[in-house]
Amino acid sequence: MDTPAPAPADHPPPTTDTLADLPVEAFVLGWRILTGEPPAVLLGSRTAMIALLVACAPVVPLTPADPVWDAPLRGDGTQL
Repeated sequence: MDTPAPAPADHPPPTTDTLADLPVEAFVLGWRILTGEPPAVLLGSRTAMIALLVACAPVVPLTPADPVWDAPLRGDGTQL
């Protein structure tokens, strides 16, 4: 399990802004899928729009699930 992490040369970062290359219709469609409505305004930078969307999104509290192995089983002497 002593495998080294991949070097940046293995996966170089893209040289262009992928969001900027996206057609307006596709960006608006993706925005609508995420938020349920089209964007009210289009900023000059789509990256800034996504950053604003992430900054304004409420944080959902993480509630851990009840472990199944702690649930009482029928017939093991416990009452349900």
